Amino acid sequence: MVQKWTVLLAMLMYTAAFACKCSHHDIESSFKTADFVFVADIYSAAHEFPGIQPNNPILLSKARLVKSYKSPFDSSFFRTREITLLSSSLDTCDYPFSELGKHLIFGFFDSDSDFVYSSHCLSTKAFSQISTSELAILSRLTTEFQNANQDSMEVDKNVVEIVDWGSNRKMNTLLLENKRLISENKILKYGLIFITALGFIPLFYKLRKKQ
Repeated sequence: MVQKWTVLLAMLMYTAAFACKCSHHDIESSFKTADFVFVADIYSAAHEFPGIQPNNPILLSKARLVKSYKSPFDSSFFRTREITLLSSSLDTCDYPFSELGKHLIFGFFDSDSDFVYSSHCLSTKAFSQISTSELAILSRLTTEFQNANQDSMEVDKNVVEIVDWGSNRKMNTLLLENKRLISENKILKYGLIFITALGFIPLFYKLRKKQ
């Protein structure tokens, strides 16, 4: 019996070690974090291609752009409205894009392949799962994003800004994990305060009894 529990515990620890570590982002947080936000119709899902390492294939899915909410590039980037979605089996946080149909995608640009990838940490999901209130939030955020871009275009033309839109996969993963750690630290802090307060209650009653 003890051996069975030991094996089960080992399996759970193994799974946890390779699980995606991040806190889930809601629609608004996902919008602000991602390079791209769009709706795409996936018509060819998760075809395996050899990866850099053996037994760790890259999954590629094909999709057609339906609606774009946010993009760091101009509209010509989606000239053909065809998008290749990337998922690496080496990264446990990568969204697999294994289901056909329309999806709301919060994506990052992979500068090595010119493909788009997403994360389980963001609110990427099937379009049928999106609520009316979430669509309203997307509409508001898109307007705010477009207005901010318009304002940035109206700066002094003599000022030249160099922007590198080559999104860094490792950096994006670290940023998402950092947000998870910040959230966990807040929970631990409030938990410690609560436990400390509970510890003072018996002491308070003892002091009152002595009085």
